[in-house]
Amino acid sequence: MIRRLILGLWTGLLVAQIGFFVPVLFQTLTEPGQAARVAGQGFVGISYVSLVAGVVVFLLRTKAVTGRGFEARWAIGPGLMMVLAHVGLHPLMEATKHAGVQGAPGPAFLALHAASGLIYVLATVAVAALWVRDERRA
Repeated sequence: MIRRLILGLWTGLLVAQIGFFVPVLFQTLTEPGQAARVAGQGFVGISYVSLVAGVVVFLLRTKAVTGRGFEARWAIGPGLMMVLAHVGLHPLMEATKHAGVQGAPGPAFLALHAASGLIYVLATVAVAALWVRDERRA
């Protein structure tokens, strides 16, 4: 029960970040750079929340389902993906942010931003898949 609740909230948080909070930031704040900084901080927070949620789900799953360690390890994957993107890609994104013409983002920044977005989407799909699978087993 608790595991399913955590997975459902985690999925909702990830979807709300890209489907609601980030678009609202860019529509509300007049300066795109400010919206990007605030959104970036939100992604940092969600990365660490995801890591903690993944560990908690992992621990709850291994306690409840002994002998299925491989399946339980899948719960940590999305959180690790997001934290690794934050630690590995985001410093590179900051370094290349103003490398384009007249301070605009250059191609390296855009490629890193796309890779980061892809990781976020994959992590979201993985959490949603864990949640659906857990719901079906209930």
